[in-house]
Parts: sequence; C-alpha cells; structure tokens
Amino acid sequence: MVSWRRALVAVVMGALTGALVLVVALPRPEPDAGGFSVGAAASATTVPSTEPATPIPTTYADADYGAGALAPTKDKPQSKLWFNDGSWWSVMVGATDQRVRIHELRPDHTWRDTGVVVDERPASTADVLWEGTHLLVATRTGTGEIRLLRLEYVASGRTYRLLPGFPLVLARGGAPSVAIATDSLGRVWATFIQHGTVFVTNTDPSITQVAPAIPVPAATASATDDDVSCIVAVGKSIAVMWSDQAGSEFRYVMRNDADPTTMWQPMEVPLRGDHMVDGHVNMVALADGRILAAVKTSLDEAKAAAAADAPMIEVLERSPSGTWNQSVAGQLSDRMTRPVLLVDEAAQLLLLLTTSPEIGGSIYYKASALDRIGFNLGRGVPFMTAPGATLNNPTTVKGLLPMGAPIVVLASDEKAHRYYHAELPAR
Repeated sequence: MVSWRRALVAVVMGALTGALVLVVALPRPEPDAGGFSVGAAASATTVPSTEPATPIPTTYADADYGAGALAPTKDKPQSKLWFNDGSWWSVMVGATDQRVRIHELRPDHTWRDTGVVVDERPASTADVLWEGTHLLVATRTGTGEIRLLRLEYVASGRTYRLLPGFPLVLARGGAPSVAIATDSLGRVWATFIQHGTVFVTNTDPSITQVAPAIPVPAATASATDDDVSCIVAVGKSIAVMWSDQAGSEFRYVMRNDADPTTMWQPMEVPLRGDHMVDGHVNMVALADGRILAAVKTSLDEAKAAAAADAPMIEVLERSPSGTWNQSVAGQLSDRMTRPVLLVDEAAQLLLLLTTSPEIGGSIYYKASALDRIGFNLGRGVPFMTAPGATLNNPTTVKGLLPMGAPIVVLASDEKAHRYYHAELPAR
C-alpha cells in the first residue's frame, strides 16, 4: 500500500509541475466504535494517475466538556497536544468537575483521563511544550493569573507529576491568549497581550524565577485585545510575531539568546495593508533557520466587498537573512479561518490546517513542499468532519510532527460542548 506521505508528496509535486488533474477516492477501513468514516474531497488536486489522492483521516467523537469551557481547543498560537512514550497526550476539560487535566490517547481511539490537573479554571486555555523529559504548560484566563507549570513524566504509571515550586505566575490581569517557547539556554519565554500592549517575559535557565513582564521592545508594540502574539525559538534566537488590526500590520521582532534579555533587534513588518490583518497567527521554526507563519486577513470585513479570489489565508516565510515571502493558501471564497501549521520533516512537507466556514463546520488540510512553499487553491481535503457537528479551533503538536508518529488533531464543537479528534496513521 502506498503511504499517505508518499501520496501527499505526489499531490504536492503534481501541483508544482502542472501534472494531470485527477480525483481518486481512497477506500477506507471501517473505523472503530465512535469513529466517522469520511469520503474524498470534492475539490480537485494535481496528482499522477498512478498515485492515490490526498489521504483522508478518520474522525472520532470524544467526551463532552461541559458549558463552563467556551472553546477549550483555542487559541491560534497555542498547542494542546504532544507525543511521548508512544502515545499522544492532550490537556482537556472534564465534563464533571470542569477541571483541565492531562489525557492520553489510547489504541482504541479514546482518551484516558490521568487525573493530573493543570488548571482548575474551566474557562482557561493552555499552550503546551514537551521538552523530551518534562512538560511545560502555560495557562491563562481572561482576567486571572497567567501561570507556568512544569511536570515530569512518570513512565511506570504513564502519568505526570507537578514539580515543586510550580505553578509560577507569569503575570496577573489575564490575557486573551499566551504562548511559550524555550531558548538555547533553557529559559522559558512567554508572550501575551494585555490592554492593547504586547508583553514578553522569561524565566531564568533553571526555571525557578520569572522576570517582570515588559512590552516588546519594538518601534510599535500596540495591538488590541482581539489580536494575538506568537513566539518560537529558532536556532539560538527567540522570535515574536503579533497582529495589530488597528495598525493594519503583522509585526515581528527577534533577539539573540546571548544578548541581555531586554535587547531585541529592529522590528520587521512581514505583511501590511488595509484589511490585510486579522487576529490569527501561528508560527513554526525550521531547522534551516527559516520561520513560517500562517496568518489571516480581514478582507471579508472590508466595506467595499473584496473579490472572491482575494487572499484569506497566507503563509509568510522568513529566510535566515531576514527576507520575507508570502504564499496565498486560501481565498475569500474558501471561507477558511484559524490556520495552524504542522511540519513533517521526514517527508519534507508543510501541512496547513484550517476551519471552514468561519463560524465552524469541518477541519480541512492541504500540503506544500517544505523547500518550495506553495499551495493548491481551495479548502483542501477534510481532516476532521462529523455529521451534525460544528467543528472549530483545530489544535495539534507544536510545530514539528514527531518522527514515525501518526498525525492527531483535536477540535471542539462549541454548540454541543464536545471534543472531536481525527487520526492519520503513520504508514
């Protein structure tokens, strides 16, 4: 059987070379109980006739999360999943007590509640980062503390244990979102927006103390509470990108790990223009020093209606030398939102996950060659869809897909207050 990675490569290379346009329906095995088998996408993809079409994952209905959590799988800069010890894990809200706990995805496609609480606040959302031996969790609410937790993995019980001295308080006063990264010296960096200002803070290398949060040292660090800021580590540097809808710019700054923590390089503007900015940013750093960012425009909100082929989703690419390029990944007619990037370095593929339509419906994905960023037009192929469900806010592992792991994406139905996830096997 041809692997899904090979199938995706064929699709991508067909798009780059202008190969024959063909749609092929892949036969799917019956899913386990609770799964939904989904059909092939209606949109055409460029693929040689000897290869299958883009593979279709299987969707599974998960547990309810109760009315206290409004959208537990958001926000755009955040990740809720990680891969460790042969399993996928996630932070999820329990329906009974409304606490956010660590769950493990079992072979029968259900989530096991470990009982490990990372936040007692049901309205909180978290960004998680697996370090290889320890788990970092940054969690926030709209008005409460922004916290940092560090947990160690206990292999004997397949569980996690909060380390002494945690949680640390990163800031007070709440934020719409928080995102974290670790630099080459072991320090944890966090970014968030409060009252229209983009803040950063960092720990010491031993992750025992937190420096006071300061505005991003940039020419313009303004934003609105509807904007988001994102952070990644690239080589021996930390990079922050944020949206400023009022200023009609996506902005970017970075710093070298060896410099004083208050020293940052000059601000860059990867994208600007009237209605070219919405509060959607998701970043990933590549081993070659490039940075990729999936962003969304607000051309659908322009007073003068934009054309159906106007850009809705773009992927911005920064070279190590500081040059920015942009690729249109979705048009207004596609009604795509909440973009998330996932990199499969083994197959040299960049995957883009989005929701369509904007109010929620299904989760779609499409692929690009990693060394030549470019996407077919259209929504792509359904990654997660279920009868009667309004799926939104896809989340997955932060940036890079672990070698040999299946792809797992989590989303939520905000109307039914229920989790769903989809799996694409590693084969």
